[in-house]
Amino acid sequence: MRPEARIAAAIEVLDEIVGGAAAEKALTSWARRSRFAGSKDRAAVRDHVYHSIRNLSSFQSIAGQTSCGASGRSLMIGACVAQEIPLDTVFTGERHAPHPLTDEERAAITAPPSDDPDMPAWIFESLSNAMGHDVALQQARALSHRGPITLRTNLQKTTRPALMDRLTRAGVDLRENPLAEAALTLVQDRGGLTNLPEFQEGLFEMQDASSQAVVEALDLSRSDHILDFCAGGGGKTLALAARSGKVVTAHDIDAGRMKDLPQRAERAGAQVRIMRDRAHLKPAGFDIILIDAPCSGSGSWRRAPDAKWRLTRERLAELQAIQRDVLMQTVPLASAQGRICYATCSILAEENEVQKDWFLANFDGWAVHQEHHWTVTPDGDGFYLVQFMRENAFD
Repeated sequence: MRPEARIAAAIEVLDEIVGGAAAEKALTSWARRSRFAGSKDRAAVRDHVYHSIRNLSSFQSIAGQTSCGASGRSLMIGACVAQEIPLDTVFTGERHAPHPLTDEERAAITAPPSDDPDMPAWIFESLSNAMGHDVALQQARALSHRGPITLRTNLQKTTRPALMDRLTRAGVDLRENPLAEAALTLVQDRGGLTNLPEFQEGLFEMQDASSQAVVEALDLSRSDHILDFCAGGGGKTLALAARSGKVVTAHDIDAGRMKDLPQRAERAGAQVRIMRDRAHLKPAGFDIILIDAPCSGSGSWRRAPDAKWRLTRERLAELQAIQRDVLMQTVPLASAQGRICYATCSILAEENEVQKDWFLANFDGWAVHQEHHWTVTPDGDGFYLVQFMRENAFD
């Protein structure tokens, strides 16, 4: 596909997303009906689509449209202007390119806005109230760019320098990531990482550096019984097992999310016990309980940018209720010296500090052991972690 045809395809996909389709579903549907598109074409169209969704409001503004009047065409007009791509080289109407701009479209184009946070106003207001306007705008801007692709070195099998050396010789361009001691971040994107022998040998997994940092912030040295309560696919379960060298119990309310975990654990050489039924979890039986709570995912919106435009106040309130319910469920599972480690991939105070305060107000005898914030940066996603301990368990 020619570059202009890729933009035309992105317009087609964006129209579906603006019409209400989920981004991944719209991209998958386009790929299935466009068998002529090669892997590089699909990757390029995906990049156009995600870049446009991340910057939906500002690109619409450039095209002279409001977010309510969004269309795939106006978004790609805005994207081209923002990237200083001459419009007349793209919108030609030739060889599957988008048709030429109308006089009205040309007249509507404005300069890129300097202060558009590219997120719903109520969300940006919430961030500003918690962080201050300047920091909130910086975080919003960080979410408008593509996120890094990061590997987690399996320290049970190798070291970060050794893995970096092997992958470099295999043609993978990497850098050490400062957020976590096991993290290696791609300098240049490339596909096929899971086809590499190093992956098949269990030497690495794909995991954001901030997500790795959450696990590294936990003191596992005196913790014999570890529970990953909201395990999902098991990324943090495997990281916990690699760092501790101990058996880690994995549980999720939707056991289907853990279906690939046994295979992943075997490849990694990790000791994982899957517990599908919460009733079988031993009361007061765990020294570390990690809760990677269901959340808005606001810290990782650059990876799923349509989520920030779909989040409503009502859905956020639902998530807060779920988070509180999960916290309540874990209290009886903590041993006398145990820690409840509540984490989210969110930068919203409603899911972080507000939930910390709620827990302390509703569960007597508990206190904060440690609290960590990871903001959205070129190195990693936004994350939050607070560790609770019983007051009489402090050294």
